[in-house]
Amino acid sequence: MGESPQWELERYRPLLRLQVRRMQLGGAFLRRRDESDLVQNAFVKALENLDLCQAKTEAELVKWLQTILRNEVFDNCRRDMSQKENMALERSLEAALADSSARLAVILPDPHSSPSEQAERKELLLRIAAGVDQLPEDQRDAIIQRYTLDASVCDIAKQMRRSEKSVAGLLARALGKLRELQQTDL
Repeated sequence: MGESPQWELERYRPLLRLQVRRMQLGGAFLRRRDESDLVQNAFVKALENLDLCQAKTEAELVKWLQTILRNEVFDNCRRDMSQKENMALERSLEAALADSSARLAVILPDPHSSPSEQAERKELLLRIAAGVDQLPEDQRDAIIQRYTLDASVCDIAKQMRRSEKSVAGLLARALGKLRELQQTDL
């Protein structure tokens, strides 16, 4: 039987934080939760169970980490909510995670592409997630809403209680910063 790959889990921290932020901004999750705590708890559980991980590919590893994160999110919600609220939130969170996973699957490399293309695409995804993680909160929120939740500038402006011009400026600055980060090592 072949040996499992040695995964550098820390590389995936920004990706998981992005996923939690996306849930928060999509309204499927209570904003009062700290994404860093949720991701840290998920990482602790992943490290404790790394010997049980059967992932052979990076996509399988990301899915495994997402499952651990999902369970962490659900566990936190269960502690705070009544049964009725909990069931509605679980359905909402399941939908948000499924949507997020589906979007991630589109970004992850096609298994039919060449190994070098797959590696480039994986690295780009991780660099983008790390770049988004470095943005100021308002820029990060605007980018997540616009490019992962497909919200219009008008909708983002309403949600952020800003003018459309202000949101457009946030997006422009965030995109500029992401381009700058892509040209340098993150």
